Amino acid sequence: MAKATHDITPPTVTLAPITPNPRNSSVNTIPITFSEVVTGFDPADLSLTLNGSPISLGDATLNTEDNINWTLDNLTGLTSSNGNYQLTLSAANSGISDQAGNPLNTNATDTWSSDFTAPSAAVSLTNINQAGGTTNTFTVTYTDDNAVNVTSLNSNNIVVTGPNGFSQQATLVNVTPTNNGTPVTATYSFTPPGGRWDTADNGIYTVQLQPNQVSDTVGNFEAAGNLGTLTVNIPTPTVGSTDPTTPVGSTTGTPTTTPVGSTTGTPTTSPVGSTTGTPTTSPVGSTDPTTPVGSTTGTPTTTPVGSTTGTPTTSPV
Repeated sequence: MAKATHDITPPTVTLAPITPNPRNSSVNTIPITFSEVVTGFDPADLSLTLNGSPISLGDATLNTEDNINWTLDNLTGLTSSNGNYQLTLSAANSGISDQAGNPLNTNATDTWSSDFTAPSAAVSLTNINQAGGTTNTFTVTYTDDNAVNVTSLNSNNIVVTGPNGFSQQATLVNVTPTNNGTPVTATYSFTPPGGRWDTADNGIYTVQLQPNQVSDTVGNFEAAGNLGTLTVNIPTPTVGSTDPTTPVGSTTGTPTTTPVGSTTGTPTTSPVGSTTGTPTTSPVGSTDPTTPVGSTTGTPTTTPVGSTTGTPTTSPV
């Protein structure tokens, strides 16, 4: 006569791990697997929390075809927030047992994190008001509630647009820090139209983040859009000026200007037709036939009109 065999081994249960984890999408279904056929399992044996606070499972459903493999379904609306989730199956007072009546005596848990928030960006730009620069550098600081994925930062992130149809991708110069984290600062640069800034480039330039470029570590991409603008306002140089910062005809230092024809030194001016020396004049009707009327004797020196004596120094106009 065969000896009867009694089942005294309690059932066990496993909750399938949530993947990916962390994630940026809701969880709709969680598989639950028992080691054997069980009875007495219902939603009241399960509890769900978000960051330690309970979430009602009133809208969830529990389904099975063999009482071994179960699924907890209809969770999308309950798992669509940022944070840390935990699903727990509690054995105590659950009423779950195998066909031999052995009760479930171990708990099971499932944990995961959800992140639905994309990074944000803040740009730092400097306006241009001097000609001659051959490059423009600016920074964008990215922040995230989890971590920025630094591998998503590259020379495809940013396009700079401006007057006269200007459009250029900004080149990534460096990233600080170089590991995933928050905040992360990226430095970019671009070349002015024509290779250098000049008055023809005056206007407003817009820094635009491109779509599906910068993401966090769970795959949330920051939305495309304008990050900011910079203004180029280079003064037009005056004709003849070699230094755009110095107006035409201006002087530096303390110049001394001498009027046209002016003289320096101590000139001596003689009137028109004047003579120097000590002349002797014979009056009209003189009896000396050798001396003409109005003539002078001695050795006169005649100075031309407007001439000067001495050693004048004349400054150019």
